[in-house]
Amino acid sequence: AAGNSSIVAGTFETRFERIETKGIAVRWGAKVREILGDERVERIVLDNDGAVEEIPVAAVFVFREVPAGLLLGKAGLALDHGQCVKVDRFQRTSLPGVFAAGDVTCGGLQVVTAAGEGSMAALQALMHLRV
Repeated sequence: AAGNSSIVAGTFETRFERIETKGIAVRWGAKVREILGDERVERIVLDNDGAVEEIPVAAVFVFREVPAGLLLGKAGLALDHGQCVKVDRFQRTSLPGVFAAGDVTCGGLQVVTAAGEGSMAALQALMHLRV
């Protein structure tokens, strides 16, 4: 198992390195302190070993290697019996303006299902922002 985890870690590192070559900054080890905005997400505050940085953003995507259901529940999202984020058929959560898709909703737990859910969530978020 240890050999497999190093292969996976190397794959993630390679992907992030490719992202960085496109001019997209990756903040390794930074922790999100706050997500800020009036009507929508506008900025995030990061803490990287005591160095605090506020960054303008249009969206926030969470990548975790462990299930995030309990953390998202603490943030106020309703969870189902399996500790998955509860969504309706339009990927809306219990918090207005917050949409969820993919493994965190425990839908189909397949890439193709997550892609479809992500597409629906993105379209719904766009409609929400236009209202």
